[in-house]
Amino acid sequence: MTDSSREFQGTSLLSEKTSEIIIDSPDQLLPLAKQLKDKGYDHVISLSAVDYPKSNELHLVIHISSYTKRDLQPKVFELRVKLKKSEPKVPSLINIWPSVEFQEREAYEMFGIVFEGHPDLRNILLDQEEFSGVHPLLKDFKIPEEDITLKLKEDVKSGTNK
Repeated sequence: MTDSSREFQGTSLLSEKTSEIIIDSPDQLLPLAKQLKDKGYDHVISLSAVDYPKSNELHLVIHISSYTKRDLQPKVFELRVKLKKSEPKVPSLINIWPSVEFQEREAYEMFGIVFEGHPDLRNILLDQEEFSGVHPLLKDFKIPEEDITLKLKEDVKSGTNK
């Protein structure tokens, strides 16, 4: 493990350049994020989530690196925050890394994760009215089916299918 990753409790080495930190409580995220930012990790590469239906958990997955410090550039931290699927709330990272704004909005929209303190938490890709409360990347998401046969019969009867 590199010297920089030894500074953070609970760090495990995923590869030569990537270390993972598993965060068991959302309350631990902001202090750790501030620590990483103070060390020079100034960029969120990606933010997404993984749905684990058997354990009824969501894992918020955040990849952090640095643009400005050459010695940190090849190093990536993967922060994995365990969330209860019934209450997927976590503090927003927008005040630490402003570039995370749209990634948090997408995770909110697709997985239903609420980023407390986010200034504009609304859908970014899907229609807000049509997809309110619907999170298509959850594994229990069901695609609504439409009976096209019935619709065609109605169109023929009404004369609109010409």
